[in-house]
Amino acid sequence: MKNYNISIIKGDGIGPEIVDEAIKVLNAVAKKCDFSLNY
Repeated sequence: MKNYNISIIKGDGIGPEIVDEAIKVLNAVAKKCDFSLNY
């Protein structure tokens, strides 16, 4: 399983509620495609 590091900056023109939902989507994709993400 591959592992990726991602930086997330909330509030840079995108509200924190949008970023929280995007993280949920990324986690679902990572689970389905067999890789992991570190934020």
